[in-house]
Order: sequence, then structure tokens, then C-alpha cells
Amino acid sequence: MNGIAATPKAKKNGKIQFVSPFPIPIGSSDIQFDNWPCYRGYAKGDSVIVKDSKEANCLKMMGFFGTELIDERKWRKRLSSDIRKCEEKNGRNSDAKSVEAALSDATGELDECRKRMEGEFVLELALEEAVFLCFALGCLVVSDSNGKSMTPSELFDYACAKMDKFIARYAVYHYLRSRGWVVKSGLQYGSDYLVYKKGPPFYHASFVAIAVDKDGGQSLSWMDVTTLQRVAAAAGKQVLICYVYGSGNVVGNNGKTRLDCLSSLKVEEVLFRRWIASEERESEDKSDVVLGSDDE
Repeated sequence: MNGIAATPKAKKNGKIQFVSPFPIPIGSSDIQFDNWPCYRGYAKGDSVIVKDSKEANCLKMMGFFGTELIDERKWRKRLSSDIRKCEEKNGRNSDAKSVEAALSDATGELDECRKRMEGEFVLELALEEAVFLCFALGCLVVSDSNGKSMTPSELFDYACAKMDKFIARYAVYHYLRSRGWVVKSGLQYGSDYLVYKKGPPFYHASFVAIAVDKDGGQSLSWMDVTTLQRVAAAAGKQVLICYVYGSGNVVGNNGKTRLDCLSSLKVEEVLFRRWIASEERESEDKSDVVLGSDDE
């Protein structure tokens, strides 16, 4: 993929420093199990929530896992306090809704909220991210609705029940992450994932990736691929189609869990690019000119 893909486009970034590709010790000779980081979260619907701000910040800065969310409870408490102060300043008869709207406009909504509530956020992990951190890196413990810690296998089964084609999606996520790419949701481009070098603060996404479960009978029409390619090309990205084989073999039997069977999966990547005849002719014309000058 690296040999034929376009060079990632760097962003102008002077504020955020690259720390580490993963939120675990890497490249240290004195790594001990007792010092291994353990982050904690709880399952909520089709995501996992990490509430501790310090742990959330580590996951966000080292590997760019998850999506930052404002803690709604703290936000409402702070908003109520601001409304009360505004009422005291402007009079008790002020309309609460108009005051709240004025506050929202005055503070610039969430941007200003983040400045005032720095460090008071939670992190929402996608199920693929949670399974990768729990199973592949062994640094995340996830609790269920009853507060009981889930094993990696239980978390994987939970994710399979909550999300369609999760096995194929996770196979692609794990495959790309293990090769050093940062993988984020590609929903805004109509794909499964966006694939970054180092992370969103440093580079624009190089690929829009889609997972295709071949054993599950999933297929892409040329209309689907062409539509995705046009959307991706307009944003300066390439389309990466990842075919997953063997998902039908990921079943728990003979004492093995579904997680134990992941090693039987195979991921085949296809980089899709639209051939443009005019660009090909221009390339050939330039080559002819160079050859002609050498003959002279």
C-alpha cells in the first residue's frame, strides 16, 4: 500500500506534539507487567465511555483513540450556574430560554465551553477501538451495565451483537492499526474508516477505507465504488477496499471463543483509483519530450 499510494498531505500544526502511536510503553527494555497501564470504561450501546479525564486524555493523545465529548452532567451544572449569574446581573424576570440562547451565542457554544471546562470531558470509544485496546494491547478494562468487568472475549461478543458485520470491520481496523495507521470513523465520507498517518492533527486522511465481508455475501457494485471514489477524490483521498475472508469460521466451538478464531481471518487490500485518459496522454507526451531531448 505504501508503494503505490499517494504521499500523505501534512497539516500545519505547531501546537500538538506527537507522543506515541499507542497508550502503552513502547521500545523500553524495562517494561514490567506491574507497570502496565490500565484504562477503564463502561459499555454504553454501541460504544464504550471512558469517564476519567486523565485516562481519556492519554487515550486521545497517544494513538488518537475515541471522540471527545463534554460531560453533559457537568455541562448542565455549569450552564445553570451561568444562567443564574446572568439573571442576577440582568434581573430575575429574564426569560430563561432567551438567556440560555444569549449565553450560547456569547460563549461560541462548544469551543468556548471546552476552554472553560478544560479537562472535564469524557471519551467515547468505538467498539472496534475498545476491542483493540482490550484484546490487542491489553490496556483497557470494560464494565457491563451491572458494573462487572468483561473479558476480551465477552467484549467481542457484545460488539458482535451490537454492530452488523463487526467481525469484518474489526479485522480491517486491527489490520490497519497494526501497520501504524491511525483509523477513525469514515461516516462523513460514506465509508467505514478514514486512515491517517500519525493522526488527524498532523496529516489529512490518506484513504477512505471500506470493509467487505466476502464470507458474509457482501459485495460492492461499480456504482458504489465509483460514487465513493468521486467523493474521496474531491477531498484529495484514495479509496481502499479491504476484502475480509474467513469470517464464517469465527464461531465459538470446541472450547474456543470467537476471539480465538480471529487468526483464521485474511485481509486483502485493493487500492482503487479512477483511470483518466487525458492524464495518461499528458504523462506519455512528457515522456516522449524527455526521450527526444536525450536523443539529440
